[in-house]
Amino acid sequence: KGRTKDEATLCYATCLGLEVMKDLTPIDYDLNLISGESLVIRRDLAGENRIQSLLACLKERVSRKAAEHEELRLCF
Repeated sequence: KGRTKDEATLCYATCLGLEVMKDLTPIDYDLNLISGESLVIRRDLAGENRIQSLLACLKERVSRKAAEHEELRLCF
């Protein structure tokens, strides 16, 4: 969550969004919202090496981000 560049409107963003949206100014207010990301994979492709490599890569990257941001909770 943060104030936009015009200093009048608000925008919702997670800690990850704030990393890329540099024009937002975080405000000290908890909206009590929970958000998340999901990767949906067809069951018949779940065992494929490329899918397993992708999952390993994403888990490693998310784990690194969770170490940087205490508000991130891993769910895998």
